[in-house]
Amino acid sequence: SYTYSILIVFSGILFSRVGLMSVACMAGLLIFGMAYFMNEFHDADLALLAISLGLVTSAMWASTYHLQTALFWSLDGYQEAHKNELIVREQKAKLERTLLDLDAAMYQLQRTNIMLIEARNQAEEARRVKQQFAQTISHELRTPLNLIVGFTETMVKSPEYYGTPLAPTYARDLSAVYRNACHLQNLVNDVLDLARLDQAYLLLVPDKINLHHIIEDAANTVRGLLERRELALRLDIAPDLPAISGDAVRIKQVLLNLLNNAVRFTEQGSITVRAYPKDHQVIVGVADTGIGIPPEKFADIFEPFLQLENPMQRQKNGAGLGLAISKQLVELHGGSIWVESEVGKGSCFYFSFPAVMVTPDTALDTIWMPSSAQTPSPNMPLVLVVTRSPSAASLISRNLTQYRTVIIGDFRRAQSVAQRLMPDTIILD
Repeated sequence: SYTYSILIVFSGILFSRVGLMSVACMAGLLIFGMAYFMNEFHDADLALLAISLGLVTSAMWASTYHLQTALFWSLDGYQEAHKNELIVREQKAKLERTLLDLDAAMYQLQRTNIMLIEARNQAEEARRVKQQFAQTISHELRTPLNLIVGFTETMVKSPEYYGTPLAPTYARDLSAVYRNACHLQNLVNDVLDLARLDQAYLLLVPDKINLHHIIEDAANTVRGLLERRELALRLDIAPDLPAISGDAVRIKQVLLNLLNNAVRFTEQGSITVRAYPKDHQVIVGVADTGIGIPPEKFADIFEPFLQLENPMQRQKNGAGLGLAISKQLVELHGGSIWVESEVGKGSCFYFSFPAVMVTPDTALDTIWMPSSAQTPSPNMPLVLVVTRSPSAASLISRNLTQYRTVIIGDFRRAQSVAQRLMPDTIILD
């Protein structure tokens, strides 16, 4: 019985309850079978043996569930721990790869920062060289050019001052010299204007402006050029056109740039100048019947020194500065410039200004920069002063002699100007 009891105990440990009952039944059958065939056991011994086997089986029946449960829990826990270990190893590998990628990205970022610093230094050096070039042009080229233009103009238009009339051949040659000297002078002035705009110290003198008069003046200036090209000039100016705040000379310069471009790129037809109020703004448009501009080139034409390729390009003179200068001058006045065009049918350039009535208290609504005896250097810190008081503006500019000073009277316009110029200091009055 002890042997079978041990067998039942091990079966209860190793097997489930079904296995336990199977082993117990087999053990009982073996014992009673042996007793039946061998006649060696008495009834009392058989009863005691049956009771002991029953008690052992009952005890193992009761404990088998908890033991099996503990074994299953242990096995499940081991499997879960093994699974978690694999997950941890995988996550650790991913983390190591991520750290390597971060190290590589950090190295690349450091290299990019170094390259950006070098590029910025090169840009600053190029800006400084450009400013020196502009100053050289101002002092070394403009003075002799003014003399050449002045003397040749006198010789061509007033030869009687020299006592003896010039021979027709000489007069024709002098006319060519005068015409090309004027062209060169205009190019030099354009380069200087662009350099001043880039350095943010171009002088703007704001005043109350009647655009009707400026448009008529610009049209009269180019009327002779249009007549030589047999082009018609039309003016379409709204009678209720409001006044604006701005620099009349610079606004006329924008109009002349657009009109000259229209004349150069128009073989036949007409040029129309329109001006009308719209949504608290004044819109001015210069339309032509020329060769037109492809839509994909609309943004490029406002870049400095950029001229579009076209079959007529070799016949057109210019340095590609007019539209770039016009764009910056319009933006300095708080306006915008854009183009609408169709290839083969012509182009129309529009620019807009805020329709603001100027009073003595708001005479500084447009940017202006005080002039000084000393030309400001591009390396000087830039100060943006927001004030409506002319006396305060004059006082500040006189005391900030070591700074480039931009004065503006409108806060909203000052925000856009600050984003473009990125001043070192902003003074609010």
